[in-house]
Amino acid sequence: MSFPNMQPPEYPATGSGLTSLAYHRAGQQGRPLIVFLPGGCHLARIAYGQGRGDRRDFLDHWFEELGCGLLGLSYPTDHPSVSSTRSDLTIAEWAAYVAEVVADKARNDKASDVLIQMWSMAGRSVFALNRACLAQGIEVHFISLAATPPLPGLIPLSDGGEPLGKTGFWTFQGNKFMRGFDEAIADQSTRAGRQTIGIDAYHEHFLCNTPIMLRGTAQRFCAGRMHWSEDEAAADTLNGDLDAAPLTATIVPTASSDMAHVLGDSSSWGHLNTQWLVRRAAAEKPLSTDVWSGLREIAARGWQRLTIHSEGGHFFFLGESGAREVAHASLHLLHEMKSTLREVDTLLAAPSPAQADEERARK
Repeated sequence: MSFPNMQPPEYPATGSGLTSLAYHRAGQQGRPLIVFLPGGCHLARIAYGQGRGDRRDFLDHWFEELGCGLLGLSYPTDHPSVSSTRSDLTIAEWAAYVAEVVADKARNDKASDVLIQMWSMAGRSVFALNRACLAQGIEVHFISLAATPPLPGLIPLSDGGEPLGKTGFWTFQGNKFMRGFDEAIADQSTRAGRQTIGIDAYHEHFLCNTPIMLRGTAQRFCAGRMHWSEDEAAADTLNGDLDAAPLTATIVPTASSDMAHVLGDSSSWGHLNTQWLVRRAAAEKPLSTDVWSGLREIAARGWQRLTIHSEGGHFFFLGESGAREVAHASLHLLHEMKSTLREVDTLLAAPSPAQADEERARK
């Protein structure tokens, strides 16, 4: 199978019965594989470009400089470069697809780690992605790039729902977010001191129509019809299942144009990280005084070590300086996540009070 208008190394990736547009550039053996998942109405090209322009304006170039591979996965869409008809795609189906494709590439590349970068709407899938990747036998790490977690009430809903096209996709034409997207693209060019993506090229090669249910809201589309169901949305995002929450780092923009993310991302993802810690600790044996003190210290510090701010608005990772900064910040945060995991694992591996008493008695 092939898609028209692909730009090598783009290719049609198949997993769990789904085929969509992917981009894969292998990194150095033993280095991390970065997986980029785009926001609503965007192809993953926003991370690697489209065969034109300056590669230094995109994340892919800087990850290559760091020896990392990049896998960019685009949602099924009726864009001319993809031409998929899965407008009824659910988060659960998307997560299964991502996990299968990622597992294949990570093993073939002999990557040391898998780091999934979730931009914007992609954060809604994090619980399902975590579960699906674990089912594939791979451990992954997550970073939010101005991403919205799967917590109720964080996604704005328009009266009557978002606009759907004839085939059921959420359309970017006439979308209420488009003006803000255009302004944010222009703002990044201003910050970069030169044009990163021209608006015409942006509309033609980077924007697309998106399966509406990937937003994780009550607006649903199946069997050719739209309907509303809060229960279906909750089941799809797993937003009531905090056991599925992974430890997640955040890169947060700074511009007032992206206010919800600038002001809210640290606390939203920090809440989920706290729930991750609570569930890890609660699943273990009775805790010694030293272990409990260590866990309290981790919680008291908050999650500042897993948060970095990057200048710009919603497209803060575009442009030479922004892309370079985010690539380096991503690897720093990967190190911090692994360090936090080791710290928690070491604490929870310590003997329980009863085990410590037995050990002293044997001596």
